[in-house]
Amino acid sequence: MAKTFYHSPTDQPTGTHAADIEKLADVTPPSESTDFTITGINTSGKIVAAFTSAANEPGSAAWPTGDYLVELDVPAMDSSLTFGLLTQGTAPGHLARVAATLNADLETVAQAATAFSTPGLKSIPFSSQTWASGSSGDRVEALVAAVKVFGHGSDSITIRTDGDGLISGPWSGGGNQTTGVQAADAEVASIQSDNVNITRSIVFDTEVA
Repeated sequence: MAKTFYHSPTDQPTGTHAADIEKLADVTPPSESTDFTITGINTSGKIVAAFTSAANEPGSAAWPTGDYLVELDVPAMDSSLTFGLLTQGTAPGHLARVAATLNADLETVAQAATAFSTPGLKSIPFSSQTWASGSSGDRVEALVAAVKVFGHGSDSITIRTDGDGLISGPWSGGGNQTTGVQAADAEVASIQSDNVNITRSIVFDTEVA
């Protein structure tokens, strides 16, 4: 069982960090795709995005030990950049437990892999991750950093919120909880629904003809 928070286009200001885009990590996937292009990334690095859960989410004082996952959807970026959930230049990046008031990181962990240097959908696993005890109001945050690693001037990166970008972990209670079987069943139902609509369309067109 996992609880999933989707990167959303909805604003979620945070006082913990100053990111170019500060968005909600929502229990409901966004209804449409939205691209956010962050500019002005130089060799000092920049916090390009912060995705933070809503108040009382994930709703657990004791985050379970287990496998956590962050996925970032980056459709475009300049080739001189690298990015990820790790420090880039002087800009921090991580997965974190943050205070309910969004004014402090309580515990952070950086991705184990090296920074990404190409666009695409990037999966960032945190295997067998352990957390200290906290408060039930603590929130989860994915902080994305980028840096220009060669060349002059500054460059840009685009982050997309479309249901692919997410934070997932073995929390329980409330929110959007899915199992692998439930996800597969949902995909089959979607395909079946599409097939029904296609069949109806063919029958209708035949009747009209």
